[in-house]
Amino acid sequence: MSTPLEQTQHVKLPHDEREIVLRVNFEDRDHDGCVYASLRFLRGPRAPQTGEWVYLLDDRGRGCLGRVESVRGWAARIVPQWHELTGGVGGSGPPETL
Repeated sequence: MSTPLEQTQHVKLPHDEREIVLRVNFEDRDHDGCVYASLRFLRGPRAPQTGEWVYLLDDRGRGCLGRVESVRGWAARIVPQWHELTGGVGGSGPPETL
């Protein structure tokens, strides 16, 4: 009989059911409040597409959901859900209030 750990080691999750996490700099946003994420070294079956939801994480440990606005080459323009930004050093909330 196999252990629960052994049983989960061979499970393959469909891409639609896994979370895509992208590193961003919340302080570096454009005039619309969007941030950009590099897709160059993203692992997985494919990069996120326009309209899909991703999880954004910065180097301070803050994170929130974001919707991919557009993808051009190796860069994705993402609309963060600023009201959901939490965690990390400095508290939560939009960067302009930290």
